[in-house]
Amino acid sequence: MVRLIPALVIMAASILIGCGLSLRLSRRSAVLSDYIALLDTAADRMSYTGESLAAVFSDNFAGFRFDPSKPFSGQWERMTEQFCDVLKGEDREVLCRFAREAGCGDLQAELNHIRLYQTLLKERLDDAREACVKKSALYRILPFSIGLAVTIMIL
Repeated sequence: MVRLIPALVIMAASILIGCGLSLRLSRRSAVLSDYIALLDTAADRMSYTGESLAAVFSDNFAGFRFDPSKPFSGQWERMTEQFCDVLKGEDREVLCRFAREAGCGDLQAELNHIRLYQTLLKERLDDAREACVKKSALYRILPFSIGLAVTIMIL
């Protein structure tokens, strides 16, 4: 009985670790999808109202309220830092580069800029979905197998 409790704890911990790693993969896809939808909605709003990108985000757009007196890129980067544990470095770089290059032209140039980065984010999303399919089962099975091996050695 004394050995059974640590064995169960090790098994439970290894299963939770595997599920957490697998969930992180699927969360990356969800976050990238949300950013693509956010940019799509911003582009629609910009084309209907004629507002700039910074103006669209200054009035609590999609749950984000940017201060118009501060630089858009800094506020956007702080927003993306919330997802640093989920997104890969390349994902964050694409999102930060979007903000750094935004606002450098008229309305049509900004809309083209948004479309370009939507395409780049869709490529990142495809990569995230592919990684989720390939690695999700591995991330669940590998910790379980290690936990099972340790449990067998304890018992």
